[in-house]
Formats: sequence, structure tokens, C-alpha cells
Amino acid sequence: FPGTATVPGILVFSDQHARSPPPQATTHDCGRHPDYPGHTGHFPSGMPMNHPTSSLRSRALSLLPLLLFAPLAAGCAADSPLPVTATTAASPRDTASTSAPSSTPSETASAAPLTKDQPLASAAPATNPNLPAGAYAGAGGPLPAKATPLVPNASGVASFKTPSGNIGCDISATSAGCGVMSYITDETYGTAPMTGDSKWWVSLDAQEIGLKGDAPWFDYPGTPTATYGALVYFGTTVCASEEAGLTCWNTTTHHGAFINRDATTFF
Repeated sequence: FPGTATVPGILVFSDQHARSPPPQATTHDCGRHPDYPGHTGHFPSGMPMNHPTSSLRSRALSLLPLLLFAPLAAGCAADSPLPVTATTAASPRDTASTSAPSSTPSETASAAPLTKDQPLASAAPATNPNLPAGAYAGAGGPLPAKATPLVPNASGVASFKTPSGNIGCDISATSAGCGVMSYITDETYGTAPMTGDSKWWVSLDAQEIGLKGDAPWFDYPGTPTATYGALVYFGTTVCASEEAGLTCWNTTTHHGAFINRDATTFF
């Protein structure tokens, strides 16, 4: 309109009194001033139309804050502008604190420390806790890598003697036993009630000491000697020859005996 000052969303008249628009329906033009065709007939008939321009400008400027915030007070969301959401760029410090840290090669390669419940991979296998004192430390376990196989005779029996000659063993696919010569003379384990013969044969299978009805194979000439420190085996029976005594065991059942001149202890 000629002679008017324009403010977005507001009309301020310089030659006429500023007047609030008539009440409008809440569903139409909420938050805006309606159009005034011809701009006539919308002021009260008794209101002067020729106030000084300076006075009108002062009044218009004084009403400007109210008119600017009027759409906000109207509470109409349908026609009011969408709110503007202020976004602030994250600072490098904020980005670093919220983003997940990346794994470095050294962190990825490092493993969790071992606990007391985790055995070391290189730890030696535990020995049989039931072994008697003086027995071979690896007795009851698997076949030692350095064990030497015994060659059986034509009857399928493998025999050997200890260096002292006091102990000899006969091992076959079905049985294993050792005789102790001093048990005969010393009657270490007594005699049989009926015959009076000394109990001298150590049965590794039955784990008992008793009589032997026939002569042992190890008493024949040509029987090899298992020197002290030697490990010999036939089938599943292994024997370790040491100065403290002879230790023999079955690698399947893990049972055996520690034999020397003084006594025999089964495990």
C-alpha cells in the first residue's frame, strides 16, 4: 500500500491509525494478518484519520515487539513456521570422546595375562600322585619316547634282567610278571601254607605276590640286561631300571609296581 512501512508479517501504516485485525477463525490465517481489500471500512468511524506521521510511527514502533511475538502466543502450529533447530558442530575433543577407540596392532596382538588356573603350555605333565617313594617319576603315564622295545622269543615272551641279576621279568601279550631272587632266600613275603615254597613272583596283572609253578624265561641263557637308566617295553608293559629299584607299569591301565630287594609296592 502506498505510504506504508513493511515489516515481515506486519503492516504498519504511516497515514492511518494502526489497528489490530478483526478476530479470525483459528483454522484460517493463524499467525498472519488477513488481507484488507481496498483497506477501507476497517477502522472505527469515530477514529481520526489524520494524526501526524511521527506520532503514528512512534506508536507503531511501540507496538512492534507485541506484534512480532503475537504469532508465538497464538499457539497455532498448523500455519506457523517450522521451528529451526540449531546444530553445533562437534569439536574434535567431543568427537574423540564419543567415538569408539580403534585397536592398534600392539593392542590386538597382546593376549590376556595368564591366571593361576591356567597351566603353561610348556609345563611338564604331572606325575602320578600315588607313586611310591623311589619309583620312576613318569610311571603310570604313556610310553616314554626313549624306551627301547624288547625282542620276544619263539614263544612270544620278552625277557630281561637287572644288572644285579636279582630281578628278572617275563612279558607276553597276555601277562607280565617279575621274579625277585632275594624273596626266595629271605622269605620276604613268607611261604605257601601247603608247600612251604617262598612267595617271590610279582604279578603285574593281578597286583599280588605269590608262587610260580614253572621256571621263568629270564633264567635262560642269553637274556638281555636292562642297565640302570634304561627304559624297555613290550606291548603295553614298560619297565624303568634304576639303582633304587625296577618300576614297571601298564600304559593302558596305568597301574604297576615298584620292585626292589626290600619290598614291592603296587600303584
